[in-house]
Amino acid sequence: MRFCTVSFFGHRYIEGDIWELDEKLREIVRLMINRNYYTEFLVSTGGDFDRIASSAIKHEQKLFIDVQNAHVLVLPYIMTDYVERNMGLNSFYNHIEICEASCNAYPKAAYGIRNRSVIDRSDLAVFYVNHNYGGAYQAMKYALKTGKKIYNLGTLYPEKNFDIYNSEIHYAFEPDDYSDARYW
Repeated sequence: MRFCTVSFFGHRYIEGDIWELDEKLREIVRLMINRNYYTEFLVSTGGDFDRIASSAIKHEQKLFIDVQNAHVLVLPYIMTDYVERNMGLNSFYNHIEICEASCNAYPKAAYGIRNRSVIDRSDLAVFYVNHNYGGAYQAMKYALKTGKKIYNLGTLYPEKNFDIYNSEIHYAFEPDDYSDARYW
């Protein structure tokens, strides 16, 4: 049995065809769901790419109702708007987590700490990065530096893309004990 964690990082504003990006994301999500017994999809709420990725995950979850997967929102710290919108978020995501590594950090630094923590936990990191600045770019640099499998749907470093269609992912987490309730 394979357990896979896939994370998503991208620019706050998307330039270009949103529908094409949505279809590519759905294809990746569908591929990960089909190849694995359990897939955990880690997202944020920082911008356009995060919303498109979450939409693609939710769409595919509706098509694969009987398949084990989770759509997880990972926040860097408890946010005021999170507390105010808690019920709405809980119905949209399967799980909501506060990143332990970043929850006590200075708010600006907390996002980078959370991103590194999410990448460390991931088997595959999917990006939408077109320029060499910003949080998504920093996250992609970190993923490359640590040897993580990446797939960039943007224009930067396409030669670094992992061949998700023809290669197996070596999973960071393969539990010996399948009794953990979060996987059932």
